[in-house]
Amino acid sequence: MRPLLSATLLLLLSGLACNNLWIDPMKIQPKFKAYSANPIYKDGRGMRVPVAGTYSRELAYNDPALSGGDADAGVFLDHIPMTVDAALLQRGQERFNINCLPCHGANGSGDSVVAQKMLLRVPPSLLTEDIRALPDGKIEEVIRVGYGLMNSYENQLTSQDRWAVVAYVRALQVSQRAPLDEAPPNERQKLMTEREQ
Repeated sequence: MRPLLSATLLLLLSGLACNNLWIDPMKIQPKFKAYSANPIYKDGRGMRVPVAGTYSRELAYNDPALSGGDADAGVFLDHIPMTVDAALLQRGQERFNINCLPCHGANGSGDSVVAQKMLLRVPPSLLTEDIRALPDGKIEEVIRVGYGLMNSYENQLTSQDRWAVVAYVRALQVSQRAPLDEAPPNERQKLMTEREQ
């Protein structure tokens, strides 16, 4: 009797699974598709206006006001279109450390454990004259679109975060080439002590 009951139960469950009743009950739930009529609302539309305060994920990542320029025309912004302050640099450092550091290294030199394992092409140093000469908008475009073997980071970084990373990369470039005289007095003393050791 027990094998017959088990076989019946197995057939019943497989039948439910085949009809998607058991696996995906959302397929048969009542719903209104885009552009369909909906008698519940006075205007009769199925699509609704977003609730006030709704933030569009797509616009957050693709804010035209924060675009790096027109890649097709080869024209890029030569400045960061945001106020560069300590908060932006701190955000840029945080995002850089999460997304860029594994390949480009902590100081942007391209020397990292991950880079040493790359056989096809190692990530470039962000400190070279070639990269320093790029307009800020071109660096933002590389982060957004990708370049060579580097993937796009458009879905990982908002427009604001991409520009924060650009600002931090610029800070790294300055920090690696700044004369010792330009360092704050307390930092200058630390650097001189390190140099002597």
